[in-house]
Amino acid sequence: MQLAEPDCRLFYALHPALMWYANEQLGVLPDKVSTPERFASLPPEKRVKVRDALHAQPGLIDAFVRANPCDLSREELEVIESWKHAVVGGFYIFRYLTHYTVFLGSENVPRAYGVLALVHPIEDLIGPYLPRLVETVLLPFRGKIVYDGLLSGYNITFGGGVKRSLNESYREAKNRFGIITSLPFDAEEPAPEKKSKSPEAEPARPGRAPGTSGAGAKGAATFPLRLTAAQRKAVARILPDLAARLDLDLPNERTRRFTLDEIETIARAARAAMPKAHTGMERNSLRHVVDATRRATKKYGAGKIHRLPAAQRIYQFKITLKGIEPPIWRRIQVKDCTLDRFHEHIQTSMGWTNSHLHEFNIGGDLYGDPHLLLEGDEDDPEIISSLETRLSEVVPEDGRRFRFEYEYDFGDGWQHEVLFEGCLLAQKGGRYPLCVEGERACPPEDVGGIDGYQRYLEAIGDPEDDEHDAFLEWRGPFDPETFDPTAASKRMRRGRRHEKEDPWG
Repeated sequence: MQLAEPDCRLFYALHPALMWYANEQLGVLPDKVSTPERFASLPPEKRVKVRDALHAQPGLIDAFVRANPCDLSREELEVIESWKHAVVGGFYIFRYLTHYTVFLGSENVPRAYGVLALVHPIEDLIGPYLPRLVETVLLPFRGKIVYDGLLSGYNITFGGGVKRSLNESYREAKNRFGIITSLPFDAEEPAPEKKSKSPEAEPARPGRAPGTSGAGAKGAATFPLRLTAAQRKAVARILPDLAARLDLDLPNERTRRFTLDEIETIARAARAAMPKAHTGMERNSLRHVVDATRRATKKYGAGKIHRLPAAQRIYQFKITLKGIEPPIWRRIQVKDCTLDRFHEHIQTSMGWTNSHLHEFNIGGDLYGDPHLLLEGDEDDPEIISSLETRLSEVVPEDGRRFRFEYEYDFGDGWQHEVLFEGCLLAQKGGRYPLCVEGERACPPEDVGGIDGYQRYLEAIGDPEDDEHDAFLEWRGPFDPETFDPTAASKRMRRGRRHEKEDPWG
């Protein structure tokens, strides 16, 4: 996840040179800085001021290349010239992957960038807990993307609603553009869908917020939205037509009612306004507004189970293998089925081979195949038959998110968290079951659980390891980062059912 050492040295020779030149031309800092080396030793807050001034006037990059004040080579000047394609702004550091760190843009149409670190891994600078909101500049560097060495972070804890919103943005970004690993990115900007039009693009109309159906629409259902005084003021600033209904003069938390269209508009407007907030407090209020609107939409929106016809109802789950970092996970969509069939969907989406026993733990109750799990002893736990229990019987009737456990292979002890994310309407012509997305390969069967898998990865990654050849002969080549959701979907539809009479075979 880091730039190669020679490239890193080159970056730290070129970037201070450009910044020093920009300060010479613009006079951002009151005290004269005599050389690029002296500029590089300045405190970060001073360098950030020059950085921001430079990217406000990108023509300075062309001026630097023409003047070549530091007597650089043509190849070095080409690197600096490429920095005209910088991406400036706020980013969510979203995920640490093997080959780069994912920076998620906060613009209306999200983009995910694969960014390399410089001297120190970004995780060492930011910490392991993500997401984190930062301000920085992404720069092209010899076919890769780096950040400019200046990260301004915010010590903010994100609620579940914001995290879900970011997950949705990440999925949208990957579906539209993939993860962008070089600049400039020249794909055409997708045309915005009518339903997700930015509220700033639609002219306001008297008595209603942009993009809403109007609070006074006859017969329109309204739903409660609870906001603090600071959050109500933040909403009033971005959607002034709602100000009269927000009781801005009242302190503390207040519950006000809005239509679902209005709640969704507030969410979109708050997300769009977050990167433009003038203070950290305002930005934090907007984040909490997004969180509150997401909760309301989840609770009262059209995705509730009872509002969807049973024949067209699709259940969405996220399955995460516990105890391994970075996580191995899948997001799948399935029709209502027995837990036994759902077990097969987990097996085929993850990449297991259904060669061992399994059970579900749902709210403290154990579900599985009694013929396989019970030995006829008095001490046997009570097992509810997974062959007769359906998904629709165990997920919450109101469609709220719900977690339970799935264990596979009692010897290796592979524990999975299964998160029910809600129901949606089957797409016309859609094929189910479906693996929507996921990350990282499933461990090999019989590798020895989490500890055995870590040892396996160490050995196959080190040709000098004593067990390297033996592991390769046992399993063959293995890439722990590879996962193909399309192939997983095909496996799910094909199914994989081994002979249950001999689960240890």
